[in-house]
Amino acid sequence: VKILLQLTYLNNTNYPAEAKSYVEQALKLAQKLKITNLEGDVLFALGNVYFQQGIYLKAAEEFYKSLAIAEKNNYTELIINNLNSLGLCFYYQKQYQQAENFFIKALEKSEKTTNKQFKGQIIGNLGMISGEQKKYEKEREYYQQSIQIYEKIKDSLGLSII
Repeated sequence: VKILLQLTYLNNTNYPAEAKSYVEQALKLAQKLKITNLEGDVLFALGNVYFQQGIYLKAAEEFYKSLAIAEKNNYTELIINNLNSLGLCFYYQKQYQQAENFFIKALEKSEKTTNKQFKGQIIGNLGMISGEQKKYEKEREYYQQSIQIYEKIKDSLGLSII
């Protein structure tokens, strides 16, 4: 299942049909073997396949399924990833209030982890929302917080995205 997931992510950007094929195989295998945590990871990957293609409603549907499994198994990292991804789905559909709600939930969850990248990314996403809502002072504050986090953990990729 993990190899199929890796193949999904390697092909997602340039070969979405292949990525979808790999992730569907991974889902069948995870379900057959009854590996619930991996099933949540696979559903998240399937959501990403749809997201990458701009099919946000279908992506959100898979993220919701993955989130339910993650919450049932108390899989914090996957919960945060799903909440953040749901926020992005709503952001790209210009449903900014819903997006903001998901980002805030993801941020609250990320406070309970040691992974500062989560926090930097989510705060940056809140900055995007603020900009779209023309709340420019709030946008600046969020981006400054995000930059400080990325600088503190020496994450140059995170800094380049902000």
